Amino acid sequence: MNLIAIDIGNTNIAVGLFLKGAEQSIKSVAGQDEKGLTECLKTAWEKIPLTKRSKENKRDGVIAVSSLRPTGTEPVRRTYSSWFAEEYGESKKSKVKMQKTLLIKNRTSTPG
Repeated sequence: MNLIAIDIGNTNIAVGLFLKGAEQSIKSVAGQDEKGLTECLKTAWEKIPLTKRSKENKRDGVIAVSSLRPTGTEPVRRTYSSWFAEEYGESKKSKVKMQKTLLIKNRTSTPG
């Protein structure tokens, strides 16, 4: 599986790239640095291979986002939405593709 894993902490956002299940890179950007986050996501996404039989140059991967705070995912959502709109346009089909590509999960801490 090809995956971009994003972990949102209190101050930084970690972005990990995994190709065929193997770690390729892990980078950290400041939580408020949306320009840096955009560049990091674009760079990682471009390394994910295209689906072999795709006529639309689809990438064979997903982006998974995890955060303890529901509001923590907002910078990623904004960055991804604006970048995705530039890349694929704003059609209904592209919005469905965006929803299938970006998986967001808000974690809750459990007492231990």
